[in-house]
Amino acid sequence: MTKTIAAFAGLVAIALSAAGRAQAEEVDFKEKVLPILKEKCMDCHRAPYKDERGRTKKPKGDLRLDTAEMILKGSEDGKVVVPGKSGESSLYKLTTLTEDDDDVMPPKGDLLTKEQQEILKKWIDEGAKFGDWKEQTFEDTVGAAAKPAAAPEGAPAPSHRGHPAADDLYERLAQGAQPATEQELSALGEAGVQAQPLSAGVPLLRAIVRAKPGNTAADALAALSPHAALVSHLDLAREEISDADLKAVAAMPKLTRLDLRGTKVTDAGIAHLTGAKELVYLNLYGTGVTDAGAAKLAALPKLESVYLWGSKITEKGAAALQGKLPEAKIVWR
Repeated sequence: MTKTIAAFAGLVAIALSAAGRAQAEEVDFKEKVLPILKEKCMDCHRAPYKDERGRTKKPKGDLRLDTAEMILKGSEDGKVVVPGKSGESSLYKLTTLTEDDDDVMPPKGDLLTKEQQEILKKWIDEGAKFGDWKEQTFEDTVGAAAKPAAAPEGAPAPSHRGHPAADDLYERLAQGAQPATEQELSALGEAGVQAQPLSAGVPLLRAIVRAKPGNTAADALAALSPHAALVSHLDLAREEISDADLKAVAAMPKLTRLDLRGTKVTDAGIAHLTGAKELVYLNLYGTGVTDAGAAKLAALPKLESVYLWGSKITEKGAAALQGKLPEAKIVWR
């Protein structure tokens, strides 16, 4: 009996020791995560401030990452950190996208390294704890070293990944196009569509659908319908859209980039897209599209990038599509 008790006590001691080591190995926010946010995020996601010209700069997407409260509050689209669930946390997911993805974060400069991505993932999965971090002002938190240095005189302006200049493709598609007015763009915003021209010289639109309370993504697409001939980039990611809603998308003759990630689109929806002959980028991450739907994409010869991971498309289906579109980048996993 005494030996049994001793053995049990020994097991308990080992378990407690292991738990202690696990606790000690938890990601320290201040030491590990904060430096990543300083370097990659806080320049765009901090409290409003005045720039050198006296203009008020607000945090992009209404997302602040300079206090624990604001990190957990999230952005205009909702929470960006779900403690314990990195797979549902856009703060992590958007940093793992590929460089040519419209939504990749940060949108300019170097992407997070694999090590930084893993730190962020582990911190969230462990509960997104802030430890003894004492929140400070942006200047104290970021420091002068993290602020962008002035570009050398005569250096070209930095580019923004995913938003190409008016190259041959967009110049061709923009021929004869009448730009949307400020009033029209404002009305779209009220309807749940964030729309803006691709660039100063190209009136084609980049449209992001984010349905407002009381409205649906279908309502937003209906509001965008009168401007169908201008839409070149369309983001429907994570919106509640149906296969039938893609009929409106198929009516956009100059559509080049389409993001359907996290939607319930299936093969039936893909069938509507076979007429989108200008499409060069398609993201189907997390959709219900299968190999049969993937096969339909072979009808889109201009596709350059297709993202299939997280969908119901198999490795065999992805390989078959690659064979039909040998010059395209088909990303299955």
